[in-house]
Amino acid sequence: MNITDLRGKLPRHASKRYATRKLTDIRSIAIHHSLTLTGSAAAFANYHVGTNNWPGIAYTYVISQDGTVSQCLDWTQVGFHVGNSNRHALGICLVGDFRSQKPSTAQYQAAIKLVWYLQGNIPSAKEIKGHSEYPGYSWKACPVISMSKFRADVAAPAAIQPQYPAVRILVNGRAVASGVLIADRALAPLRSVGEAAGKSVSWDNVTKTASVDGKPVYGQLIDGVTYVALRAVAEVLGGTVSWDGPSKTASILVA
Repeated sequence: MNITDLRGKLPRHASKRYATRKLTDIRSIAIHHSLTLTGSAAAFANYHVGTNNWPGIAYTYVISQDGTVSQCLDWTQVGFHVGNSNRHALGICLVGDFRSQKPSTAQYQAAIKLVWYLQGNIPSAKEIKGHSEYPGYSWKACPVISMSKFRADVAAPAAIQPQYPAVRILVNGRAVASGVLIADRALAPLRSVGEAAGKSVSWDNVTKTASVDGKPVYGQLIDGVTYVALRAVAEVLGGTVSWDGPSKTASILVA
C-alpha cells in the first residue's frame, strides 16, 4: 500500500528517545482516534513532545481523513499510547473525534488495508484492539467506533458483489466449497471448511458471531453464510494454507 514515510521528519525531544523492541514483541495493533476534529502527524508530534514531554509522536501510523497513511515511527520503537501495554502494541491513529464524527470511507478502508499489511509482515500481531480495550483504559472514549465491526471488516470486507471471482477451497486435498476473491484476498465459507476439517462450527444469532470448537471467529455474513479470510480460517483450524493464483485454488492442510 502507499505509505508516506515521515520517520525522522517529525518533531522529537532534544534528548529523550523511545525504547526499542523486537518485532516478535508486538502482539496487537491498537486503534485510536485523535480526539480532535482535524489534525496531522506533525501537529500530534508537536503536542506529544512540547506538551507531554515525550520522546516523539505516540503513534507508529497516522491516517488522515482523506485516507493518507503516514508512518511516523519504526515498528521497533515503543511509542507511548497504551500505557503498560506499549511494548506489545503498535499504534494507529485516525484523525478525527469519533464522538461527534465518523471516519471517512477512505480513512476506514485505509485502516483496514494497513492492518492487513501489518499482520502480513508482523505475524505475532494477531490481535486488533481499540484503545479502550487495553488494561487500564476502559474509561477512555477511544476510538469510539465499533471494534467488533472493525475486526469483522478486517476479516472479511463487507463490500461483496456477485462479480467477484469464485475461489476453489480444498481441505486436506479434497474440494469442499467455493469461496470468493475480494481485493486479492480469498474468503472461505466457515461452516463448510470447518466441518470438513472435523471441527464443530456454531453460530450465535444474538451476537452475530461464529465459533469453531468454541473459539469466536470474525467474518462477514452473506446470504446466511459466514465468510472468513483464509489465513484466519487456517489459524483457527490449527492448519496451514497455500494459494495457487492461476487456478484460484486455496489448499488448507489440517492435521
